[in-house]
Amino acid sequence: MGHNYQPNEVMMEKHRRTLFSRSDEGGSVSVTATLQENGSIELFDHDIGENARRMFGRDDREYVTTVPADETGKLALALIAESYADDSRATVKLRELCEKNGIRFSVFTN
Repeated sequence: MGHNYQPNEVMMEKHRRTLFSRSDEGGSVSVTATLQENGSIELFDHDIGENARRMFGRDDREYVTTVPADETGKLALALIAESYADDSRATVKLRELCEKNGIRFSVFTN
């Protein structure tokens, strides 16, 4: 199972973030998260080299996890709950995160 990005797929992507990247004499490992044009979120794990061969039996391994667009709201809520549980500054931190990443939001105060 592999996912080779085609040029038109790359152009259709809205956002991509590298979550992890490491290279050494044993090879390289990278994990990226991508918000696709259709609203789905994809985590792409790619291992290349001798370390991959030892762990997976081949020197090039791809592993893709996709959360469909209709589940991303639940995913966002779960990540917010895990990130800000028991934090009295949760709303401030969420606003700061949104500002840092160019995400629109609104605030209501009473």
